[in-house]
Amino acid sequence: MTSKVQPGWAVRRKHQCKSTENSRPTWADWVVCCPSQTKWAPIGNTTQCVIEDTKEEVPTQCADPTLVLWKNRDYFCCEPGLIGFENYWKSVGCADVDEVSAGIENRTMKNVEQLGIIPSNSTDSNSSTSISTPSSLPSISSATSEASGSSGSSPSGGVIAGAVVGSVAGLILIVALVWFLARRHYRSKDLSTPQGPFSGHGNFVESSSKHRSSELDATDPRLQGSSIHSPARNELPANPPGQAE
Repeated sequence: MTSKVQPGWAVRRKHQCKSTENSRPTWADWVVCCPSQTKWAPIGNTTQCVIEDTKEEVPTQCADPTLVLWKNRDYFCCEPGLIGFENYWKSVGCADVDEVSAGIENRTMKNVEQLGIIPSNSTDSNSSTSISTPSSLPSISSATSEASGSSGSSPSGGVIAGAVVGSVAGLILIVALVWFLARRHYRSKDLSTPQGPFSGHGNFVESSSKHRSSELDATDPRLQGSSIHSPARNELPANPPGQAE
């Protein structure tokens, strides 16, 4: 059964279009395809399929009604069963679930919005079936938001308590180390100070040799002309002078 041709958005295919489609190359080895009864018209970063000799605005639909419409900044279409994606360079395409999942995991792809409309096999163009995007394919932006949200959550009470205890213990160790070093310093200073008479400031000082007492030599000039012995005691006469015996 031949599909109804209508103005709409082109489908994205890899390598080449079908024989019944008009093609236009895009990025890498991707092409955009329009039904042969239409001609492609680039708009923005995507392509519309328009019917010749008409100036009507292209509606939000695929030119081939058997395809699925997707939206990034603009609209594009994919075969049923494929998922629309945007790559690192903002280009769009269609791929299977496994390929898009791998691209999202290594951050080279993100899935885009699926409008969720796929026409049924009915000849009634108004009949359609809604399909949903697999929930296992989060976008790069949502995955990044979840990661940043989890990393920005407040730390638990146990972590805070551990940090406080560790800080207090570290402070106590530092104070103890400073006290020990100061005590050791003053003790070594006291041991190195020579013992002697107290100075006017209360410290021991070494006595000068000129103040040191020493035994005088017998030949010392200070002793010349004086006897070192007690003066001789002379016996007094029995009678005072002038008194006869």
